[in-house]
Amino acid sequence: MKNDYDKTNILSFVFFLVLGLWISASPTGMKDLPDIDMKFQSVFGHRSILFHSIFFPYLFYFLIKKKKNFINSYFLIFSIGNFLGMGIHLVADFFPTKWEGLALIKLFGNYDIGALSSFWVGFNALGCIFFSSYLIIKFYKKFYFLISYFFTGTFIGALYSLHERHNQLEIFLCFFATLIISIAIAILVKKNLVN
Repeated sequence: MKNDYDKTNILSFVFFLVLGLWISASPTGMKDLPDIDMKFQSVFGHRSILFHSIFFPYLFYFLIKKKKNFINSYFLIFSIGNFLGMGIHLVADFFPTKWEGLALIKLFGNYDIGALSSFWVGFNALGCIFFSSYLIIKFYKKFYFLISYFFTGTFIGALYSLHERHNQLEIFLCFFATLIISIAIAILVKKNLVN
């Protein structure tokens, strides 16, 4: 039996999408999931390789999927928001004032990966934003879900950018361009898989 995701109420869709976004990209300046590592700096270091990656959003998605034919619509929307939120957070982390110290990705034991940090952050930001866009295209066929996803993500991305101390415009423009390109590529990938 397949779940009909397009029967999801649009207000519920936006609510669970924002909830998922908020976990990984709180636009209020509160600590969000990726920065939980600050509480455990001696073990993980700030910008932990574990918390600043696609790992946790994908782990949640993997657990809710459990190889079934359908996923609860609300958990799926939350998961999509979580991927997108992590993407927003990582795009912001891609624009530090300098790639040194706290800006670097840390391995366990607080050892940094140095110059590879920018590649790690960029690659994972792209992966998170693309995967969230792909899931919207894959599961929600009605156009208003894609529009709601786009505008909600853009709004939270703008709020998150405004709370950054530096490079606010660069962060927003990079996120916005990545979101548009990811949606376009996800549409093409979905069409190619169908044909």
